[in-house]
Amino acid sequence: MTIAASGLTTLDSMALAELIVLNRRSADGAPTALLPGACVLGTCLREVRIAMLPVDEQPSPALADADGYERHAGTEAYLFLLQLACGLES
Repeated sequence: MTIAASGLTTLDSMALAELIVLNRRSADGAPTALLPGACVLGTCLREVRIAMLPVDEQPSPALADADGYERHAGTEAYLFLLQLACGLES
């Protein structure tokens, strides 16, 4: 697994609002154009796309859902990543 550095230096409220996470439970879904520059974590069970984007550039919930992703943004995205790291999202 490779993770690229995003240049994030702080998690103040403005930066946290720009956090967007897309989670797809099955990693064998069709390729997507959502978040093309995102850090992508893939396993045999899921695909997670993580990015920092201004809120107005983030994919809408309907667009994410159409591609089979759960969409998490801002503090909800941060909470999801913490739960994923701790093994609570399996």
